[in-house]
Amino acid sequence: AFCRPYNATVFENCVFEEGYEFDTSNVEGLVFIGCYYGETLITAENAATLGLGDATFFYNGLNGAVIK
Repeated sequence: AFCRPYNATVFENCVFEEGYEFDTSNVEGLVFIGCYYGETLITAENAATLGLGDATFFYNGLNGAVIK
């Protein structure tokens, strides 16, 4: 699964399955509030390293995404 948002978007209380990827290269203003990657809460501390196995959650890096 892959998501490439083109507008600023707030994701709140979401659960993304492992292997899901976000391409952050086209938009700034992505906000993730209380979201999970699999069973792991997405935090500012772990966002850059989530899913570093077969797929990285933030494809192209965080690119200004805000994690709350």
